[in-house]
Amino acid sequence: GRSQGLQGHVDSFHDYVIDVHSFFTQVVLPAAGNLPVFVLGHSMGSIIAMNYVTEYSEGLKGYILSGTGAASPISGGKVLQGITAFLSRMAPRARIK
Repeated sequence: GRSQGLQGHVDSFHDYVIDVHSFFTQVVLPAAGNLPVFVLGHSMGSIIAMNYVTEYSEGLKGYILSGTGAASPISGGKVLQGITAFLSRMAPRARIK
């Protein structure tokens, strides 16, 4: 709220990626030591996270995205949703390979 410029304005979306990279290299990675490090992004943060891991994946174990706004390639209608719900009740720990 007290920084210069218009509130919420960035010159480039990539500014967010640079900020995340600075935070990870200066705070997260040194503090993590040998622990696995993941990037978590929700909504607009998921877009920032996708851009971040595309450019800077070194030192990361993986990433978790939610609320991306992207359509699922397997959302395939009511029939598939019904089958998925049934299978998740019958075999909740089953894995698809």
